[in-house]
Amino acid sequence: AVPGSDIELTIDRDIQWAAQKAISDQVAKSKADRGYVIVQNTRTGELLAMANSPGYDPNDLSQATSASLGNAALQDVYEPGSTSKVMSMAAVLEEKAATPGTHVTVPNR
Repeated sequence: AVPGSDIELTIDRDIQWAAQKAISDQVAKSKADRGYVIVQNTRTGELLAMANSPGYDPNDLSQATSASLGNAALQDVYEPGSTSKVMSMAAVLEEKAATPGTHVTVPNR
């Protein structure tokens, strides 16, 4: 056997295409410096898509910028901010500690 020959990618080409188009369109529309999308099957841990924008044409590396090389979704460092709220809310709903209609008053700091 050849080492690594039994590795199977979990990327779904249709989801990958949709993720790449969506992030490319949104980065252009919002004039953002860059954007990333990672789609994961939370039950299995499989990565179904991973898209970055801006990207580069691997067939023409002479046109690539240093910022577009690599995989920014994995390499860039950023403060997650509000993304952690989604995980917190998912845990609250899963534990049935609240419902989507529950009102919460947050006191001033």
